[in-house]
Amino acid sequence: MISRTVLPVNYQIYNEGGRDDDWGVGDIVQSLFFSPSKTSDNGVTWGVGPALLFPTASEKALGADQYGAGPTFVVLKQSHGWTFGALANHI
Repeated sequence: MISRTVLPVNYQIYNEGGRDDDWGVGDIVQSLFFSPSKTSDNGVTWGVGPALLFPTASEKALGADQYGAGPTFVVLKQSHGWTFGALANHI
């Protein structure tokens, strides 16, 4: 299993004056990928599982203000010290 946690730091601009802008942390997105224990012969790794949204934003404008869940998928290839891939989720 592969775990990926995202805690964004956001800055939301509302006008050019800057007095009403918000900044802080957004909602946490936790992804859990169930993946084969070994990569394929060509170096490809994939995983599928749930993505969970937790309403942890420090300001209401920086988050969804609700829980959420949905599917997530990742595919990666490692070659010559580089990692290439794609990640998709739907919450």
